Amino acid sequence: MRHKICVDKRALAAYYSARPLSGVLRVQVKDRMRLLPVLLMFLVLGMWATACPSELGGQFPGKGDYQTWLRANLLYNEGNHLAKAGDLTGAISKYKEAIRIYPFDYQYSYNLANTYVTRKEFKEAESEYRRAAGLNPSAWEVWNNLGYLLLQVGRAQEAKIVFSKALALDPPPQDKKDILMILSERTK
Repeated sequence: MRHKICVDKRALAAYYSARPLSGVLRVQVKDRMRLLPVLLMFLVLGMWATACPSELGGQFPGKGDYQTWLRANLLYNEGNHLAKAGDLTGAISKYKEAIRIYPFDYQYSYNLANTYVTRKEFKEAESEYRRAAGLNPSAWEVWNNLGYLLLQVGRAQEAKIVFSKALALDPPPQDKKDILMILSERTK
């Protein structure tokens, strides 16, 4: 039975771009034989690794410096881990730092907005959703979440317009069904 190995390639690339490989491989002569299995493991990982679900769609946006984007991804990934662990303040800090370093990736603002919604900081969340939509107008999930946020704060007519934008971007069938149901029930 073959097993797939999931490697966060963005985080590994950022880790090694921030730390020269020659510095990692400096070992004493007596330790070199113990290092050989580790090096072989990295070789195998590099050849057989598959994309992690978290990195799908996580492509370089094409603006700015690629190395800067990789460093910002480290902060973004830390923010994701902190958010999953329930440390929303820490997550917000990491997302903001990622945006400060590399302001061109909509996912940073999108996750920051989602974290603000969890904390019920709706004004900040709206601002970040709008920033994310400006960076990637074809991301239906950004428009969808902005629509739900607008409904939560009682702005149904604006939500209807925003949901229409999400629908125009052809979301997956179940999400499309959910959006249509919300439109019919809550934006009359």
